Parts: sequence; structure tokens; C-alpha cells
Amino acid sequence: IRRTEARRDVAVISDSSQASRSEVLNEAEKNYFIALLKQNGGNISRTAKQADISRQALHKLLKKYGIDAIDHRL
Repeated sequence: IRRTEARRDVAVISDSSQASRSEVLNEAEKNYFIALLKQNGGNISRTAKQADISRQALHKLLKKYGIDAIDHRL
């Protein structure tokens, strides 16, 4: 029952914002990396380690989403 309810909630969110599934996932991923950067004071190495990806992969994702790590330094 909970799965059905959760799926309905996601569908409602997607339908109401007219966003595609990939747009919703991209936004969630972007917000995830922003949150990690904030937790790590904008430190790329620590953020990559926490996300369990390479620094190079993190740099590519930050570029993809237009995120500047400097904006999230303490």
C-alpha cells in the first residue's frame, strides 16, 4: 500500500510541474551534490569521497549542473 501511495505522490509532483522523469532525477542529483558540498565546506576531495565517486567524476557532474564549489565554501 505504501509503495502505491509513494508512486502516486511522485506522479502528482511530476504532473503538476510538467517535468519529465529525467528532469526530476537531474534536479534531485543536483541538490544532492549541493548538499554534500555544503556539508564538506566546498571541499571537492571530501565531497567526492563521501559520494563514492572520483574527483574527476564529481568535477564533470558539477560542470553538468552548473555548480561552482567555491559558492559552497565556509
